Amino acid sequence: MINGFISANREAVLKLTVFSSAELPKEVDAVIDTGFNEYVTLTPEQISEFGLIRRAYIHASLGDGNFVSLPVYTIDILWHGQLRSVDVLETNNEPLIGLALLYGSRVLLDVVDGGSVAVSPLS
Repeated sequence: MINGFISANREAVLKLTVFSSAELPKEVDAVIDTGFNEYVTLTPEQISEFGLIRRAYIHASLGDGNFVSLPVYTIDILWHGQLRSVDVLETNNEPLIGLALLYGSRVLLDVVDGGSVAVSPLS
């Protein structure tokens, strides 16, 4: 099970364990965004810190209806006890977790300040 919390901004936050290009684990706080269909976003600073190499661009539709071109990287994440390589989109916003990463999981939220967030695999 992956645990997190409800922030003061009423966001569901998970601590993701990610592995840099040097294969050193680091924790990243990321917000669950059910309107985001991809895997994960990270900031340019995090992309640089982890030593990720851009491999493509994707054309994405934002929530406000605008279209943008975003760099795509790959990173390893510890997910339900397994190392998983996933696509990362670079954005200037806070790190997000999208439905592609959550697919096949149960998400339980206690939606109060400081409430618990729990993500477990579906059997």
